Amino acid sequence: MDNQATENSDRELERLNSRFAWFFAGLTGVLCLVLVGLANDPWVLEGFRRAAWAQAAWKKQIPLICFQDHFLDSADRVMHQDLNTADYSRPGVCLIGASSLSWGLRLWDLPSAIRSRIHNFAIGGTNHGDQYELIRFLVEKEGMLRAGADKSLVVIGISYHTAAHTDDQSPGIGTPESRGRWHRRGCYVVDGDGSISRSNQNPLWTEILNQRAKMAGILGESVSLLYTPFKPVRKLDPEYSRAEWTRTLGPRWEGKIKKDVASFEAAVRYLHERGVPTLVMALPEGRWNEETEYESVYMRAITATLAKYGVEILDLRKRIPDDDFADTVHLNPEGMAKFQALLMPRIMDHPRSTGGPVDR
Repeated sequence: MDNQATENSDRELERLNSRFAWFFAGLTGVLCLVLVGLANDPWVLEGFRRAAWAQAAWKKQIPLICFQDHFLDSADRVMHQDLNTADYSRPGVCLIGASSLSWGLRLWDLPSAIRSRIHNFAIGGTNHGDQYELIRFLVEKEGMLRAGADKSLVVIGISYHTAAHTDDQSPGIGTPESRGRWHRRGCYVVDGDGSISRSNQNPLWTEILNQRAKMAGILGESVSLLYTPFKPVRKLDPEYSRAEWTRTLGPRWEGKIKKDVASFEAAVRYLHERGVPTLVMALPEGRWNEETEYESVYMRAITATLAKYGVEILDLRKRIPDDDFADTVHLNPEGMAKFQALLMPRIMDHPRSTGGPVDR
């Protein structure tokens, strides 16, 4: 009798455990569907952007959330969204650079006719070698010049700070960190020579991975929006900024700059040989850079390269006040607004002159 009661009790416990398991599995599934729905809702995206921009303006910080579209970071957004939706059939502009350019332009507020012509493919943490390989990928694998080589303007944002990501002791170009980001979800392959190509990964599996990343992204963004009001207002210290870049570039800074500029020249030469209009933009910098050797050495080498290929430079280094920087190289919302006002009229001259009106 006791054995029968024990067996009945065990079976009841198993059924109860099974019900709990199914309940929590269903609850998890519902929560995932809710998060996916929120992460793909344009109204939610716009709300997060407005809130992040307002908070960053208040705290004088970088509104990172605005540039991520619920992906884990802006590099993720470029690799797994922007590259998949870019239209190269009409004249347009491709922006190439590092985080100072990636987190510099409020393109989402532009009219759709303009926004569809401007592709911000700048990726944080990259050097000129990484950017050269991205240009090759866009031209050779993605069809960036489909509308005609002379119809696609490439804007390369430059700053000596990219040399910090350069290993002058390594024979290759580019960085392991950049290759790791391309490999992160199995959608791309980076060969030993640095060339990028798409993998043969199942599209459904890729979409699942992207949606999972966006679920994590929107949760992280929510926490950030809740936490930001408790952060102090950011203040800049020019002496600290100089010391920070002295430490970051290290004692081999000249070799790093030399190698980074060589990669930059390879990119400029590559575009020049294909007849692609190129504009090089010296990105805004704080006045703390004026007392360093790094900028003068870097800019002399860059200027010599541009003269060799007849490429125009748009020098914005001293056009943004120090108070409009969020840190040693990145702008805060006020600085971004000024940067956009300086750059947009210049780069929009190209699609207007080659492809008709774009303001509608």
